[in-house]
Formats: sequence, C-alpha cells, structure tokens
Amino acid sequence: MKSREVRLYGKPPPSLRAAPEYKLLVSKLHDIADDLFGSEVYRSIGKTTLFVNCPARDGGWSMPSGWHTDVDLIPQDPRPSFLYAFAFLDRLDEHGGATIMLTGSTRRAQTFSQVVPQGGKMLMDALIEDDVRFEKLLHPPGVEEAGGCAQDESNACEK
Repeated sequence: MKSREVRLYGKPPPSLRAAPEYKLLVSKLHDIADDLFGSEVYRSIGKTTLFVNCPARDGGWSMPSGWHTDVDLIPQDPRPSFLYAFAFLDRLDEHGGATIMLTGSTRRAQTFSQVVPQGGKMLMDALIEDDVRFEKLLHPPGVEEAGGCAQDESNACEK
C-alpha cells in the first residue's frame, strides 16, 4: 500500500511573501531564533520553502512515511545548519499531519563520534536499537518508503 500523503512544495508566491501576516510570522520567528541562539545568528535569507501537507480525500491524516534527515549531522557542532519553522493553518490532533519530527533525535545524533550522513539510516538504526517502538514508527508495515520512491543505502529518497 502506498502512503496517502499529498504535499505541495515550492517557493512561496510573491503575493504571500508580501502579505503583512507572512512578514509578521517571519519577524516573530527571527525574534524566537534571536532568543535561542543570539542576535541575528539565524535569518530567513530567501531560501524559504512552502511545504503544505494536505489531508487525504476522506479528510483524515495518515502516518508519514520516508522519515529522513535533510543534511549531514555533525555531532561536534552545537548549532544546526539551518532551522525549520512550522506554521499550522488548522488544528492538528495528536498523531495527525504528514510531517513527523522525532523529539530527541538530534540529541541522539550528537552522541555519535562521527558525522551522521544525510538520509538518516544510521540514526534510524540507532533509534530502533534504543527503543524497538521506533521500528513500527519509522518502517510502518504495508507502506512504501517516501511515497514509493527508491531508497539508496543512506535511506535518502531518489526520484
């Protein structure tokens, strides 16, 4: 069975970027990043991507597939290479949505003595070894990884 995820992905349209609500959101995110990491360490520099996760046709959400890391994780580097910010446009129930963030996975990656390659297979294996419940979460039975795309040895999606 293929995952039922529908995703819209791309640069925000100019009309959205010009909207006062969007500018306020970016400003608030900058304030939060300043509080966490220091003044102007992180800034939105025009590489913003709009990533909309849509419900299935029946209005329900499905468990996401294809969990991965977007970049190499360097355990000795205390700061992330970039930040993600999510703005929810509707109520999100527990276990809902098509994007999953694993609380503590970054801290687990920092325990490695070597770089954790992009894709996340090495990190997934460690999480599963730490707690077998991750096996079902990261590899749900009957769901093709990453919406049916081929996986390479690093578990990164190749289309």
